[in-house]
Amino acid sequence: MSTTDELAEALLALHRDAGSPSYRDIEARTEPRVSRTTLSDMFAARRLPRLETLLSVVRALGGADEPYRVLWTEARRQLTEERAESSPEPDAVPSGPGAERVASRTSGHARHAPVVRDDGRSPLVTRLVEKGVPRVYSAGEILLRQGERGGVVHVLLSGFVSEEAVTDRGDRALLGFAGPGDVVPLDFMAGLEALFSAVARTEVLTRVVPVSTAAQLIGSDPAVSADLLRRLVANLRTRDRRRSLRGTASAVLAQVLRVLVDRYGDPAGTLPFPLSQSDLAALCGTSERSVHAALNALRSEGVLVSGYRRIRILDRDALDEVADGPHW
Repeated sequence: MSTTDELAEALLALHRDAGSPSYRDIEARTEPRVSRTTLSDMFAARRLPRLETLLSVVRALGGADEPYRVLWTEARRQLTEERAESSPEPDAVPSGPGAERVASRTSGHARHAPVVRDDGRSPLVTRLVEKGVPRVYSAGEILLRQGERGGVVHVLLSGFVSEEAVTDRGDRALLGFAGPGDVVPLDFMAGLEALFSAVARTEVLTRVVPVSTAAQLIGSDPAVSADLLRRLVANLRTRDRRRSLRGTASAVLAQVLRVLVDRYGDPAGTLPFPLSQSDLAALCGTSERSVHAALNALRSEGVLVSGYRRIRILDRDALDEVADGPHW
């Protein structure tokens, strides 16, 4: 676990010990004032705060400065070393209006943007990356809107997006997530209106390719066409598994978390994007109350730890046991 994560977990523990006050209450107690948005970022370990900001929150929660100062100093050292070790590879940069903005926003991605190499395993992604133009989306920005006839395809190089839809009844449906190496939308060849919106959950670096260019690649390269077909089949199977979720609330939640961690989790079992109880309820097809109870049960059994929109699996064997155990 990185020191940044350790700092976030220490803050979460301090927050619990202080009676779990709301962000509004903490904001009112801090001096200098710390906004609720900054508080959310701090507790979710999205970025390392300034030391002054951190200590203001610690004091508002009744904590002592020194332990958090030590953690912050070590986290800052680690981040500085990571940046020093990063060596960005030359990349294609668009020309024309806005080129400087794109170049400056993409230059900082070297340390977390996976390089897509032509290793024979992903012909579709490799060819699309060759044709694409880099673009960065901030968390919360929309890459694709439901109902649009999209003129572009996105190849995700870093970051994560959620695929969300509004049903005929007006309900929100969370269909899934996409991460590095995924293509959004995958059914771009159909030429139909988008069935979902793609929303950035973290900062996202993509390569944007016109649909017409992508279609030419599919038609001219059998390997690319076969890769697209394989991905479409895998996507259908994933959605079929979602429809087959069954069991108690804890079992269903464990099944959902297992899929997410297997696909997107880091070696420590942490999901790299924010995930609310509302999101989990949408994925599980149940109520937020049921998800809340299931999370509490899994926490009490030592299966996972969770903070504000953050989940880390502590015991994978126990997670499998809950997911595969008695369902009724």
